Amino acid sequence: MVLVHFTILEDVVRNSMDALSDISTQDKSTSPIIVGGMAVQLHCPERKELLRPTGDIDLLYLPRISDYQEFARGLGGEMQNALRARGYQVQLKRTRSSYEVKIMKGQQAKAQELFFVHFECLPQGQQDNLIDKREAENSVELGEREKSIYVIRIEDIIPRKIRRIRRVLEEQGEKADPLHRSLYKLADSGDWGKLAQYTLEDWCTAITTMQAGFSISQKVPPRDYVINKDLYDLCLLARKVDGQPHLFNRSYYSVARSQIDAI
Repeated sequence: MVLVHFTILEDVVRNSMDALSDISTQDKSTSPIIVGGMAVQLHCPERKELLRPTGDIDLLYLPRISDYQEFARGLGGEMQNALRARGYQVQLKRTRSSYEVKIMKGQQAKAQELFFVHFECLPQGQQDNLIDKREAENSVELGEREKSIYVIRIEDIIPRKIRRIRRVLEEQGEKADPLHRSLYKLADSGDWGKLAQYTLEDWCTAITTMQAGFSISQKVPPRDYVINKDLYDLCLLARKVDGQPHLFNRSYYSVARSQIDAI
């Protein structure tokens, strides 16, 4: 069985992040910024048993790459070389919404692991670009590495997840799970204390089981999986916010919420 979902504790993720640190600089505006599920994990490394496995590292990258050839000659090629030097097979690709680094440990019958790094760096609208710039400028440096690796702030992760959960709940209408609605309301109102109390161990196992039921190559993951993983991430981040409130800037969060809600 080929492994396709991982946490930050596993070698393929660690090596991918080390390769990213190799191509990062002290300038956040020209360095990859980790967002999405891996960003949540990086903010909560102390809760090893609660890290939700995911299939890729999503990256915000402010410089807009003009075409695949530029990607292959630049960032993609550098990532490819760094990962090959660490013993992986690597392929580069342009997808509909990103540039992709496909990372493999073994191939065909000997395949053991399959992981992806996605550079979200295609042209967007003016408002999206302004938000991306703010998120990149305010990203934080995490991890135990000699070189910089940047991660989006918790205050910027939460608004995007709240918006996506709201949209799924609106699509589901009366069929929406009452528990999902309840957890969403707590997050929407910023009641991190109550959200942090929700039990996560069995939920993490259930999400992992869901992952086994669909292909990582699916263009659009099942909506029930999306809302479960996003709500789970909010509950995990709520524990961080509630337990270490000095790390959470409420004024900055308010700005981030208002900008995300406006698009």
